[in-house]
Amino acid sequence: TLFRSQVGCGGPAEINPPFGPAYTRTAQRIMDLQGLRRRVHMYIEQQQYHSALFWADKVASLSHEDPEDVYWLAHCLYLTAQYHRAAHAIRSRKLDKKDEQCRYLAARCHYSAKEYQQALDILDMEEPIIVHLFEKHFKHYVGPKDSTEWQMSESSVQSSICLLRGKIYDALDNRTLATDNYKRALEIDVYCFEAFDLLTAHHMLTAQEEKDLLERLPLNQKCP
Repeated sequence: TLFRSQVGCGGPAEINPPFGPAYTRTAQRIMDLQGLRRRVHMYIEQQQYHSALFWADKVASLSHEDPEDVYWLAHCLYLTAQYHRAAHAIRSRKLDKKDEQCRYLAARCHYSAKEYQQALDILDMEEPIIVHLFEKHFKHYVGPKDSTEWQMSESSVQSSICLLRGKIYDALDNRTLATDNYKRALEIDVYCFEAFDLLTAHHMLTAQEEKDLLERLPLNQKCP
């Protein structure tokens, strides 16, 4: 707990020394932020994206632009189709160079805005990435018990990046590289149906190539 309290018979809680008013105000602000973070996620789940965006903006301001709060602000901007604002929120703070999820979201924003080359440039940048930048903060939004359920694993992020890169090459009429990336996305995450559907629905593979791909997938390891 943030502070310990004793409750007298029918009386208000008292803060044990040496905690004073300044500490109490700080603790209250932290608790308020955690509640607002969960509210952001609640509105996203309810598909009330403008409500989520309103509170995500407040949280980012109150937390002095904590990186994860900025990510969720950008996520809400993306959900409300404000793609350039979302990309700017991430890239102006260089979060796309620090975390794979931020890089993926920034690239997806440009892809959704049909700025395919910009999206590809973001995915192909060579700066090293700190993959788990947000791992210790993720419980703010969903609670410590549920954080592993909602957090994207490294393999999931990598598969999503390959899938997005494939879509970008598809939009640029480079079917060879698009096919390679769809196959890579499926190899990383065998549950990625979208990659398989794009490969088969667009007839990117011959019957033999499709058979070879299915035989190469680690289905026994990933699908117990």
